[in-house]
Amino acid sequence: MRRLTASRAWAAVAVVAAIVAVLAVMFPGFGFGQTTSSHGGTPSEVFMQTHPDTCLNVGPNDEIALEQDFTLNEESHVLVYMTFEWGQLNASEDGHVIIRLDGGGPFDGVEAWRFSGTTTTRTSGTIMWTFDNVAAGDHRVQMFARVTRGLATPSADLNDCALTVFVIPVA
Repeated sequence: MRRLTASRAWAAVAVVAAIVAVLAVMFPGFGFGQTTSSHGGTPSEVFMQTHPDTCLNVGPNDEIALEQDFTLNEESHVLVYMTFEWGQLNASEDGHVIIRLDGGGPFDGVEAWRFSGTTTTRTSGTIMWTFDNVAAGDHRVQMFARVTRGLATPSADLNDCALTVFVIPVA
């Protein structure tokens, strides 16, 4: 039996890559681990707020850093961006951030985004989440934060926070 040479191995990889590329072009729904997708119209409303100082002195329990109330006139997709900077999050601590719509949502039972503390004094982050097919009516987006591990009472500051909510009507 002949051994596969480097040039033949490269050719085999190229053939497989070409087949996958052709399938992806011919069948747009073809993908590995691909989830469902949604398509909406142009954003109808954008809600923004910033807090240039310390928006929350974060402790070991989930606390609200920012929240935004809004009303949907029709079923829409909601896209939420949150940017912030951790202050005094030491190397033995982790900062956790989570976005919730109407007090619940896809994060129930799911771990929040985790930011590890560093020896530097600042760690910045941006998180984003989409909520598909949100019913018309009054809603509230909230950003929660907490600090874990580290000292007996872990704590840090959440600074320079900005929350942006995009409302995109379902097409």
